[in-house]
Amino acid sequence: MADARLLVQAACREMHPQLVRITFWLYWPDRRRSDADNRLKLVKDALSGILVKDDCWTCLPQEHIYNELDRDNPRVVVSWEV
Repeated sequence: MADARLLVQAACREMHPQLVRITFWLYWPDRRRSDADNRLKLVKDALSGILVKDDCWTCLPQEHIYNELDRDNPRVVVSWEV
């Protein structure tokens, strides 16, 4: 099992081998409950093949997600560290 995990991690690191942390800031238009996971999945799918290979998000050592309120400018901000 450990060998399979190492192979997956090696394949995931092909795009950016030094990618160590990714941070998502989700700025919502209001305080209504919504499904943050689905919105975050859309962003991750858009970044697949750019920051990571396919859907290898589980290979990242650190992932941070912050939720904020911004009624005038709802958005998603992504930063990464190599």
